[in-house]
This record gives sequence, C-alpha cells and structure tokens, in this order.
Amino acid sequence: MSNATPVRYKVAEAAKSAGVSASTLRLWESQGLVVPGRSDTGHRQYSAEDVA
Repeated sequence: MSNATPVRYKVAEAAKSAGVSASTLRLWESQGLVVPGRSDTGHRQYSAEDVA
C-alpha cells in the first residue's frame, strides 16, 4: 500500500502537459468535460489522470 500524495497540477501546468491553453481547460470545465479538484483556497487542481 502506498502513502504517496497524489500529484496535483495548477491550471497552467495541466494545460502545458495536455498541450492546450489554460483558457481551453477552463472552457472544458464549464462544459463539464473535466472536473478539477479544488485546493483549500479554491484554486483548480488537476490530477495526472485529468491531463492524460
């Protein structure tokens, strides 16, 4: 069993990894195509699965 914390990406990092712009990720979120997690302060956090 692993106790590793899952990797979470900020919107710009996730966009770069996915090869799209940050605004495209936000558009996809508004369309319900991706559902990022949120930090304690409300910032979007994408998992490795979100950007794969």
